[in-house]
Amino acid sequence: MPHDDVPRALEDRLIDVGIGMLPMEAPGISVRDLAEGRWQLILPAAHPLAARGSIHLTDLADEPLLMFAKTMNPALYDFVLGRFRRSGVEPNVVYETSQVEAGQNMVALGVGLWVVTTYVIQGRFLEGLVARVLADFDVIRLGLAWRTADTSPGVRALLDAARYSGGS
Repeated sequence: MPHDDVPRALEDRLIDVGIGMLPMEAPGISVRDLAEGRWQLILPAAHPLAARGSIHLTDLADEPLLMFAKTMNPALYDFVLGRFRRSGVEPNVVYETSQVEAGQNMVALGVGLWVVTTYVIQGRFLEGLVARVLADFDVIRLGLAWRTADTSPGVRALLDAARYSGGS
């Protein structure tokens, strides 16, 4: 479910708990931080851009790119490509995937450079691949959302588990 739909789905009682990008605000909805992340580029260690500490979107003007599948979150996909375009770069997306392994393998095979968040890949790279921060994006905050008045045992147990795993 796209993160923009979470508050409405909670209000309509289609879901009891949702995860999405923060801020996520709606009357009667509470949120708890779960994780922070950054947009990053996964690339071969031997690629010329790998020598940089961070990469700007304008550095990627002539590079083939791998992205998460648009069907996973159309609004977020459009946001990322829009950020490229506002930087004056028409992104050359050559492959979309919903699988971490496929993204890394495609980079390793030389298909393209992978635009992905730190919370998706969490520093686990195939040998010979490195990650560099994409400097033109803000930090991403993910949160857990629920109806404030919901006191059901399942929701409370999930909230307790999220607190135990590091959420605030």
